[in-house]
Amino acid sequence: MAIIHYLNKISMNLNKKLHNKYKTCSNYNSHILKFGVYGFKACKSSVLTETNIDLLQRSISGFLKKISKGSKTTKYWNRLQVNSTTTSLSPESRMGKGKGAILHKILYVKQGQIIFEFSSISLPQISMILSFINSKLPFSVKLLKRII
Repeated sequence: MAIIHYLNKISMNLNKKLHNKYKTCSNYNSHILKFGVYGFKACKSSVLTETNIDLLQRSISGFLKKISKGSKTTKYWNRLQVNSTTTSLSPESRMGKGKGAILHKILYVKQGQIIFEFSSISLPQISMILSFINSKLPFSVKLLKRII
């Protein structure tokens, strides 16, 4: 029951018009591998829109199918969740007419944040995925490995 309440609270916050550009609090859990053996860590801070995240996730799943040759054992986790909104008014509106409608839902990726996690995949395959993701993202990504 608490999880449903938390998810409803997150969805209500995404429909809210925010004044600050990014969340000032730093979540330490976003810098630790939780699920997989390998992970990709952001080297710079950047902004991604919701459509960019969806397209990236689709392209990664297609690339994984191509690399693993149909193997269903490879698992990956997307750690990117939208955390802010952008608003805009029409250019001909005058001052004092409010903040405007929600234009995009965006994600502020901070430096050191884990973006994707992978398990049951070999090191040559993960290096191919790393070069693929570096070509798709506007910032560079570094590989992490969990020490077992």
